[in-house]
Amino acid sequence: AKKAPMHKKSSIADAIIVYSLIHFSKLNQGNHYFFISSNTEDFYQRANGKKEIHQDLKPDFDANNIQAFTTLN
Repeated sequence: AKKAPMHKKSSIADAIIVYSLIHFSKLNQGNHYFFISSNTEDFYQRANGKKEIHQDLKPDFDANNIQAFTTLN
């Protein structure tokens, strides 16, 4: 099965964005990172009544101190 962010459509651009951040965070450990995208179709899933980062991306986000947000508000 395809994994996020390419699970619904083949979006190389989305994959490059998110995996570049994950790669950068691995090379620069000890910092906190923020991923902000309103693209809830590719990067997020609904859980417990709210949007959270997709389960395919969550392990990398958790391991590398990356927090996900849909807006800056």
